[in-house]
Amino acid sequence: MRIRTSLKIMTAASAALVVIMAILIYWSQNRLETANKTKNLADEIVSSVFERNILKNDYLSNGNLRAKDQWFSKQKQISDLLKKAPSNLVSISDRQTFLDIQNSLEGSSAVFQQIVDNRENARNGLRHQAQAIEIEHRLMEQLLLKFLDTLANAHRLQEASSQLI
Repeated sequence: MRIRTSLKIMTAASAALVVIMAILIYWSQNRLETANKTKNLADEIVSSVFERNILKNDYLSNGNLRAKDQWFSKQKQISDLLKKAPSNLVSISDRQTFLDIQNSLEGSSAVFQQIVDNRENARNGLRHQAQAIEIEHRLMEQLLLKFLDTLANAHRLQEASSQLI
């Protein structure tokens, strides 16, 4: 083999290696960016869920109607966050986790609405006070379970994103 031919082969191999390295760098940067977006989204979900829990406590302890309205507003904000989640998430299990969070949020909304309705029924005399208190305690326990379930799922997303990063 001639030196000129060897030089051309080495140049082509070097160029191919550079292209492969560039593709790998681009791919890893893309994965890292997706992982960061997912982690930031999970962090925002956790923060919003805690804020929503504070609003729930304010409504339940003080009957603050503004807190109730803010709770529903925060609920919608979290739901919108999940809807605009990137479709190319870290993994298939993360997509399932987002669906689980969405289901927990929908369940939370239904339970909170039942608490509001129960309080209005008690206020209007449609339900005895003792019965309304018992119902509210059960609903509050369900809401707490939904809250913890949402946090656990968001934590799972944070962990998966951190591992990938």
